[in-house]
Amino acid sequence: MNILYITTKSPLPTNDGHSLRTYNLLRRVAARHSVSLLSFVKFPVEYDYQQELADICEDVALFPLAENSSKGSLVASAACNLFSSEPFVVRKYRDQAMLKAISSKQQQHRIDLVHLDMLPLGVYLENIQRPVLLNAHNVESALLTRKADSLPSGPAKWYFAEQARRLARFERSVVARVTHVVACSDEDKELLHTMVPSASVSVVPNGVDTEHYLPGDSSLIDPARLAFVGGMNWFPNKDAVKWFDEEIIARVSELMPSTVLDVIGRPDGDMKLRHPEQIIMHGFVKDVREYLIRAAVVVVPIRVGGGTRLKVLEAMSMGKAMVSTTVGVEGIRAEHGKHLLLADTPEEFAQAVFRLQTDGVLRDRLGKAARSLATEHYQWDVIGQKLLDAYDTMPGLVNHA
Repeated sequence: MNILYITTKSPLPTNDGHSLRTYNLLRRVAARHSVSLLSFVKFPVEYDYQQELADICEDVALFPLAENSSKGSLVASAACNLFSSEPFVVRKYRDQAMLKAISSKQQQHRIDLVHLDMLPLGVYLENIQRPVLLNAHNVESALLTRKADSLPSGPAKWYFAEQARRLARFERSVVARVTHVVACSDEDKELLHTMVPSASVSVVPNGVDTEHYLPGDSSLIDPARLAFVGGMNWFPNKDAVKWFDEEIIARVSELMPSTVLDVIGRPDGDMKLRHPEQIIMHGFVKDVREYLIRAAVVVVPIRVGGGTRLKVLEAMSMGKAMVSTTVGVEGIRAEHGKHLLLADTPEEFAQAVFRLQTDGVLRDRLGKAARSLATEHYQWDVIGQKLLDAYDTMPGLVNHA
């Protein structure tokens, strides 16, 4: 089958959850089908990986966006969008060069299926004449609504609430018009069906490379060391670290005064911490496994949901004991007391962390169960097959392979 695969950022390098999901699914699709990749570029480093993507795909074309390379362009575009009914994230990806490339591919190649790898790409639906699958990394309007709800009254709250309303209209329209949607979790699938009851939706969860993320030497574990993995450019992660800083770290420190949380992921220079001596912001690191190996507990204090967290699956694959909110492991078959500990209040969270810091037997039991769950259900080959199965069930396909 000939597939036109369109993304909002390059699948390589895999430096965040978005690219990890996109790249690993792309690899499995390209191993079975002929794939033409059209991708926007978010960061200049993505151009360095074009040849590596070309080794996987039939052909690759990358497209810059002014909003991604110039803060001035971003601000100007956002200001102009205030007078539009269209959500800004959709306006941002309305690009003439991409539109011409999509039209050209359909005219010059026998494309069987178009894979849209993110909701904003639905802006091109009126120009696509093939069956379309939307890979819904999240229910985007729900995430934006939760962000707006979390903000104090003021201009920012109004802006994000307005954008969430616009995005909800756009999201309903796209979900209703595409041939099929793949969601990351049963919870997201249910939300999408609430939006559009007639939508065709299946679940293709996130996965993990279980051969790369292997359990480490348990003798290296430091009971006082905790770890959180996630970029501060993603609101749910930033909110999680802020909550841990303001409500949890002090409670844990009362029980184990030497406790330190290592935060690994894209930094935010504007983020101010109450406990900077106990919450260490490392930014990007060469190998996240080095930090996970020495952590007694991986914490997932996520309060804003959507999708499934790849970093949770990586920690599970490494056999790490975890404490998470219920929201933090949505879409993952992890059970409280069997694979990890769940806690949704600051006091419960702190007590669960301390319990794992001081109980090596429990840490080991939960870690082994988490590893087994990851290898059985979340290897990328298993997940990739679910996407391939979704392709095969889509109506209207004419396979030219």
